[in-house]
Amino acid sequence: MELNIKQMNYNEAKQISKWIYKEPYSIYSMDESENCINELLNGYYYSASEEKTIL
Repeated sequence: MELNIKQMNYNEAKQISKWIYKEPYSIYSMDESENCINELLNGYYYSASEEKTIL
């Protein structure tokens, strides 16, 4: 398996901002807001993908 690791782009950040986690991990859930998306785009976050699937 070969992974493609790169800085997160807007579409990836938007998709990830929709993820909802159950307890006890609900603190990591986002609300799909522009603030959440902008945080994911601040340069500290990367995406890992294999054949166009975000892992």
